Amino acid sequence: MQNRRSSIGDQGLPTDWVRPCETEAAEDFPPRVSVTSTSLRSVGYNPEAHELDLEFKDGRLYRYSGVPPEVHDELLHAPSLGRYFLANVRGQYPCERLC
Repeated sequence: MQNRRSSIGDQGLPTDWVRPCETEAAEDFPPRVSVTSTSLRSVGYNPEAHELDLEFKDGRLYRYSGVPPEVHDELLHAPSLGRYFLANVRGQYPCERLC
């Protein structure tokens, strides 16, 4: 199984940090990391707000609210991120499309 965690660069951001939506301020988003998945491009998580940001391969970005830290961790370590998302995130938490 591939480790989907990233290393931290000199400026405190993960080395594979993904830029947020062009129309939004960067501080409105937690850092996202690229993931190896057929459906997801990147994952970000704000542990204080319990918000999970998921960017899909087609560029859509959604924010899921009320997501516990263990769900974020399990998602990153799942053998299939897409399957984990479908079974444990979609329909389980309120979401909004960000871009």
